[in-house]
Amino acid sequence: MTSVIDRCVFVVGRQRSGTTVLRKTLATHADVVDLGEIMHPDRDVGFYPELAKKLAQDVHLGLHQNWMDVFIAALERLAEDHNPNKKLIVDVKYNMVLAFGTRFAQHKMSSVFLRSLAEMRAKIIHIVRRDKLSLLVSERVAIKTQQWQLKDDQERKDDKVFLAVPDLAPRIVSEESQDYFFEDELRYSQDSLRVVYEEFFDAEGNFKSDLLIALAQLMDLEPTFDLAPRLRKQGRSLEQTLENFEEVARAVRTLVDRADISPLNALGLGS
Repeated sequence: MTSVIDRCVFVVGRQRSGTTVLRKTLATHADVVDLGEIMHPDRDVGFYPELAKKLAQDVHLGLHQNWMDVFIAALERLAEDHNPNKKLIVDVKYNMVLAFGTRFAQHKMSSVFLRSLAEMRAKIIHIVRRDKLSLLVSERVAIKTQQWQLKDDQERKDDKVFLAVPDLAPRIVSEESQDYFFEDELRYSQDSLRVVYEEFFDAEGNFKSDLLIALAQLMDLEPTFDLAPRLRKQGRSLEQTLENFEEVARAVRTLVDRADISPLNALGLGS
């Protein structure tokens, strides 16, 4: 009997890194179902409702070492509503992965969630958004407007935001370190693919066909996706969005010149 994990493709990435836009595009395939963020606390059916049910049965079932069993039970419950021959896309943000806890072994930290998926030979797409400045701005706009996703019937809410210059270096370095941690952990996965957010689209704004061909191969599907973008994360340029753009731009360029951060983290400046 096919395990629910065998049907799943896990899209792993930082918030505002493109996990939603990618999974919505993958779900345009006739043989793919988008289960979304099953660990989002607002989900009526998902990981946390399943965890609450287990806790009501036996409080010990809520211990961290049992969380993968709870996660799989939630997947199985959601999969019941769909054709068993279809692939299931599961959006898992960095913070959700880290909520499962980490282990310390051989002088380094390891992710319980990612190592468990590797043992089960799960298929994983790891999304990395290199432009950390745009990521931080996008996150600040989402917090201010309370619009984390742009649904089909919604109009984008744009607003100006402010970034504190003294926080830039530690925030960008922290974001980069988090990417490295996940990339290192995914070395143990035999079926994972790293995808860079900035390489999603061609000059016309459509998804690149070669990227979706690679994803289709990972998913054992024919590449019959709709290449038109499902969603745009950020409608305006950094110059239009940042209240203190000039100050931030000078600070970031100084950090790049001093090699405190990679030039790839300042792509939004057009440098």
